[in-house]
Amino acid sequence: VPMSVSVSDLTKILKCSPPSSDDLRSSLANAGYRVSSTHDSKSNIKTDAPFPVIWDIMKCYILDHPPPASPEENTPGHRILLKPPKFVANFSRVPKVVRRRKFRK
Repeated sequence: VPMSVSVSDLTKILKCSPPSSDDLRSSLANAGYRVSSTHDSKSNIKTDAPFPVIWDIMKCYILDHPPPASPEENTPGHRILLKPPKFVANFSRVPKVVRRRKFRK
C-alpha cells in the first residue's frame, strides 16, 4: 500500500478528535481502498486512497463528532471543511482491517 498517512496530522489540521483507527481503516476499506496499519505507530495508516477521499471521510466523521471549535478562517482546515463531502463514509467495521486485540488470560 503506497501512502502513509499521519492521523494526528489530519486531526491537527481539522482541529478535531481522532476517529478510532478501526473506524478510519474500515471506512477506507468500505470505500474500496486498500488500508493497513504502519509498523511505527498504531494511529498511522497506509492506504492507496487519494487525499480527497481521506478528507471526505474525515469530514463525515466531523459531521457525526463535531469539534468544540472550528478551524480558524483562511487556514487549510477551514478551507477543507468549506467543501461538503462528495460521498457518505461507511464506518461499518470490516473484520479484515480491524486490529486484533491482545487479551490477557
